[in-house]
Amino acid sequence: LGINGKTTDKTQNITFSNNPTDPSKNIIQAEFISVTEDGSISTQATGKKEVGDKAKGIVTIFNNDSSPKTLGKETTITSSNNLGFILDKSVTVSSASGDIFSGTTPGKANANVTADKIGQEYNLPSSTKFTIGGNTTIAAKNDNAFSGGTKKEVTVVSKDDITKLLEDLPKSLEGKAKDDLSKKVSGDKVLLPVFISKDVSRKDFDKDTGDEAKQVTLKGAVNFEGIAYKKSDAANFANELLKTSISADLTVDPDNIKVQVKDIKENKNKEVNANITIIGTLVPKI
Repeated sequence: LGINGKTTDKTQNITFSNNPTDPSKNIIQAEFISVTEDGSISTQATGKKEVGDKAKGIVTIFNNDSSPKTLGKETTITSSNNLGFILDKSVTVSSASGDIFSGTTPGKANANVTADKIGQEYNLPSSTKFTIGGNTTIAAKNDNAFSGGTKKEVTVVSKDDITKLLEDLPKSLEGKAKDDLSKKVSGDKVLLPVFISKDVSRKDFDKDTGDEAKQVTLKGAVNFEGIAYKKSDAANFANELLKTSISADLTVDPDNIKVQVKDIKENKNKEVNANITIIGTLVPKI
């Protein structure tokens, strides 16, 4: 009896199913059980975003053409240092007056403009010159400096932060889920040490992607699904699986079977395929 206590193992692709255990078809009958766990988890926000205000000001538009010019709202004018500004509303500039002998005076009109982007660099000094498209008979200039342009970098919630929370919430609840699933398993059954699924079934973030924040919190619920199987089914399966490699006077101790599971895949028939390694402790047949 010196062999008593020796272990042996074998790996096999099997199906956990509602159908009866059938070692010849590599089926182990299983009970599918689930629990839902509530939890909350936070992470530091890691996104960066530039925020600020757009500079504003007034320009005088000069028209040197013999006919009036109307510039529509949102027409872009460009400063001599190549910054864009947009007209707040449409404006009509009268034609030039006078003639070649008395001299011509361009038509003039004032217009409010707003920078097309945020930033201090749009706070232009007075007497900056502006072009309007490729038009050579019309141009603009500001009598007073522009102001109000600001820019700073702030920390915001990134997509990666949201993804991290959705990954971390199930992990943080695994221990509780295993305990609660175990409580649902009756005496002659054993819970597999892995989940076949863990889905976030409810999620509530206290911040959205792009919101300025130091941290973001997820409160949610995760649905965990597990599998339980009968010890006797595992013993029968183990004996069938191992019988070619153990002598006829030995059998597998039903209370000393370890099942290791990898590569779990749920299929459409509400069955689960997995690679399992059965480790059995051999005892003499009585």
